[in-house]
Amino acid sequence: MLPYFYQFKEHILNDEDCESLRKLANANVGKFWDYYSAGANLRDGNGILGPKKMEGWHDMVTPGVKRLFSDITLPTYPAFIRHTPGTKVITHVDDKVNKRLTVLSIPLWPTTGYPPTYFRNEKFGEPAAIATFIDMKPCLLNTTVWHDLENTSSEYRLNFQLCFEQPIRVIASMIEAGTLWKTPQAS
Repeated sequence: MLPYFYQFKEHILNDEDCESLRKLANANVGKFWDYYSAGANLRDGNGILGPKKMEGWHDMVTPGVKRLFSDITLPTYPAFIRHTPGTKVITHVDDKVNKRLTVLSIPLWPTTGYPPTYFRNEKFGEPAAIATFIDMKPCLLNTTVWHDLENTSSEYRLNFQLCFEQPIRVIASMIEAGTLWKTPQAS
């Protein structure tokens, strides 16, 4: 539901690919750090594992995951985002310095009852849109608008993200046109 999010119609990774990402995250679980926004002087509730701390990623992930990077036509960087059970991620807009105007978020855990992401037009407003990750399919998320979530699950909420510097409409148009990757991916 643009301009807030774009729900993929198909999976872009299979179960084996997702399992390899879960193993990579678990192998590096001690390296996740709580995001701190210096501009807002607060922690937002997101635990992050960035690309420089993903030790062993090339040996642990499947060819399908590697293809996401080798075939992509725009600059991107990966990140894992993890939320402790019961965590409330505050309503926030991502810092522009992180060059992630849009993220392609692939839900990994829990595999049932994955908590949604809420989008708002105002920081304290009612939800304008809700990304529910239908059938655990990925979503593009517009991180330049107010968004938040609550991990209502009794398990860690984990997703893998590809972060883009371009606006969501550009990335969504490329997905629809089949030009975000050199070889066809599902959308």
